[in-house]
Amino acid sequence: MEYVFDFVREYLMQPNNWLPENRVARYAIIASGVIVQFPLAIARRKFSVKSFSRWSLVTLSAVGIELFSVHVNPLAGIAGLLSHFLGNQMVVIGLTGGAGSGKSTLTTLLKKNNIPVVDADAIAKEVVAPGSWTLFFLVQSLGREILINPEDSRSGLDRAKLRGMIVSDPKARKTVNSITHPMIIIEIFRQIFYHRVIKMRRLVVLDAPLLFETCLDRMCAPIICVHVDKQTQLERLLKRDGSKGEDAERLQKLIDAQMDPGKRAALSDYRLNNGGSVAHFQDQAVNFFATRYGYTLRV
Repeated sequence: MEYVFDFVREYLMQPNNWLPENRVARYAIIASGVIVQFPLAIARRKFSVKSFSRWSLVTLSAVGIELFSVHVNPLAGIAGLLSHFLGNQMVVIGLTGGAGSGKSTLTTLLKKNNIPVVDADAIAKEVVAPGSWTLFFLVQSLGREILINPEDSRSGLDRAKLRGMIVSDPKARKTVNSITHPMIIIEIFRQIFYHRVIKMRRLVVLDAPLLFETCLDRMCAPIICVHVDKQTQLERLLKRDGSKGEDAERLQKLIDAQMDPGKRAALSDYRLNNGGSVAHFQDQAVNFFATRYGYTLRV
């Protein structure tokens, strides 16, 4: 412990002893101390769910950097606090699950209880609207045949054709993801900023089927997984889409292209099983929010 106090006295409380004389270099170091508070705040929220020892280490790091910033320049200290606050606010509850898992049952319940839900699927549809830059780049990469009317440049996206390409062609799937994911993520961050920073909402849920695949799980704590087995997924998709038996193979490929349900559940912090009745699934959700947040969901 004596070494810790010596370090604080020597480096944090007397920064002029080691900071470079060059003004640009000094400001760069100070700015780094401010900027790093943002990811440290995110890490604190993540580790508060997963690991107390890591949470403690990150917290001590954040406090030490803030002490340094305040001592060097009070304005830098204020900026560091603001950076930490923004990082903390950008962390939301993550909700994930495969196609046909029944996430919409939970999101409907959350919206009914006035809890904002950032819907990644809805955003994915918005960013490829007719006339959007995202749709323009998709057409340039994959051809005009992905449009409903290939002869009309203002035509909308033929989602069935694009879905078929994604399922059957890994290269096309990679191309689509590289074009659409950045735009989707930007809009997701914009909506999270609005709800958590502007509106100061305590509970905000990010609904994203590809939460782990797109690394959005790094902005979520805790992460809830709606879990069902693959056979149940297939049966629900066939029923939901009004599909016939010949569509089963196509839907099975869609399910297989996603992360394995068991792996998704293992990566999540909490699992809600949705293989039974709707009432049982809703009871699990009610118990989770009541236990974790003291919030009573009205069914």
